[in-house]
Amino acid sequence: MGEFLYVQAKSIASTEKKVLPIASRLNVEKYTASNNGEAEMTLDVVKYQLDSDTIDNARLMGPATPLLLFLVDLELKEVFYICLTDYYDKIIEPNGVNLDGQASVVINIPYANRLTKNGSADVMRFFACRPKLYGLISLANYQRREVQFLVQDIETQRDVRRIVLDLYILRRFALRLRAMPLWDRIIVWEAVQCQKAVLDNVIETLDETKLLALAVKILRGLHKEHNDREKFIESARIISGFSNAWSSLANLGNMFEELMRECFLPSYIGQLSSGDEDHYRVITEI
Repeated sequence: MGEFLYVQAKSIASTEKKVLPIASRLNVEKYTASNNGEAEMTLDVVKYQLDSDTIDNARLMGPATPLLLFLVDLELKEVFYICLTDYYDKIIEPNGVNLDGQASVVINIPYANRLTKNGSADVMRFFACRPKLYGLISLANYQRREVQFLVQDIETQRDVRRIVLDLYILRRFALRLRAMPLWDRIIVWEAVQCQKAVLDNVIETLDETKLLALAVKILRGLHKEHNDREKFIESARIISGFSNAWSSLANLGNMFEELMRECFLPSYIGQLSSGDEDHYRVITEI
């Protein structure tokens, strides 16, 4: 598959389940943990004191190459996991922890993060395919900027041959993006499959045998000497459809950074999206 999973394995004689209060918080890419609200949930976790060098290695590898900690409980014969790369960016850094100033850091691993749980293999595949996801996001963002120029050209163009050329470039963009190796992987993030459907619809609209007819339809709809209201609306709908498609494709990057990188972490957003109800509970005591 051309995918790799990077793991730092540590063993411990036995672990003990602890209860961690979880507070709601703002996007930590914009705000520090000082903006946290009151604790609203509790989460069952395993605490482990990990050396700072290992965490710093995860930071240096960068977000596109996640490094996971596998904590092996020798008594339970269980393996707990946490993504150290995301843990640093979403937990340690926002809380102002300076790795240079201490030899180790206490890591809170959600108790639900166990390799014996159903679905854990899919979670590991999701981490392993992250470089492919970052590649897809990068290409989609590059194309979105170019699509904006192409759409502007189509809207003002009166030469049908030029519109055909613009549509051909849009088609090539869509096919290049569709050829990225992530789309046909079964991963736990359903948004990828939703965007795959968006992309397939664009490719169907830009069928190579119908580009000339599509260009003529757009031209007649947009300009006064040809148009009527219904044709104008239809042409505008087709053009805006291209802009909207690439905007939503590029937005995968925003959703991934704000939401998906917190999955399986001991955080409010992370547990809302990936938590186990048996271990993640609303605080009801007064």
